[in-house]
Amino acid sequence: MIGSGLDVWEIVQMVDEYESIAQLIADTQLTDRQVALALAYRDSYPDDVADVIAENRRPVEEWRELYPFVRFGS
Repeated sequence: MIGSGLDVWEIVQMVDEYESIAQLIADTQLTDRQVALALAYRDSYPDDVADVIAENRRPVEEWRELYPFVRFGS
């Protein structure tokens, strides 16, 4: 998302995790417009956004199996 440093899926995930969009905007530097655009993208491409969020939520053990050569934090 231009101007936020975040990808659309990250904003959508934050919306899902926050109590409200108003609280998300109050607690972050996101604007109403950025959140609205991220949600509009999600509404147009729900499977794409859901796939990336699911990928991000993989357990560390699964990432270690996939990428044994990468050092993960403790």
